[in-house]
Amino acid sequence: MCASLTLTTQWWERCDPLYIVGDKGLTLLINNAGIMARPKLDAVTAEQMLSVLSTNTVAPVLLTKAFLPLLTMAAKVNAGKVNDGLSISRAGVINITSSLASIKNNESAGYYGYRESKAALNMSTQSLSIELKPQGILVQSIHPGWVRTDMGGPKGEVDVVESVTGMLEVMLNLKENHKTGYYDWKGRVLPF
Repeated sequence: MCASLTLTTQWWERCDPLYIVGDKGLTLLINNAGIMARPKLDAVTAEQMLSVLSTNTVAPVLLTKAFLPLLTMAAKVNAGKVNDGLSISRAGVINITSSLASIKNNESAGYYGYRESKAALNMSTQSLSIELKPQGILVQSIHPGWVRTDMGGPKGEVDVVESVTGMLEVMLNLKENHKTGYYDWKGRVLPF
């Protein structure tokens, strides 16, 4: 992918996604990039919060906007092939979120910037799902679990393969009748 997820670059001016997808469009966009900060209140800065918000919230919305023509193309091309309903087999956007975005489940505080950015991503997902549904594009947020990665650390509860396998299963089972929401890698609905 030729994307830089900072607001200071106009990456889409440098890349030609049609070279990759041709006239079939883009069936699935997964907005997965993210950064995490863990400051306590006494250490948080505006610059840090805005940097996290830029990467975790603004970039996925702008990526979706940039790839909308290709997603719309895929939704039209695949409409007759997949029961005309919404699914990632027709066209979809999956935003990778976090359980730390849950306002209801926040019992530990901290993570300033990260929590807010993922909660805002969930709101953006909801808005995108409403706006893009008439075009045949499914939009959902999925939490991958606390994964053992550089970001999640060695104490994570799930390994990468298990998380990805679970998320793919959830994605493949998302249909038009699913409430737009916030799911985890096992398909459980998480509270906003």
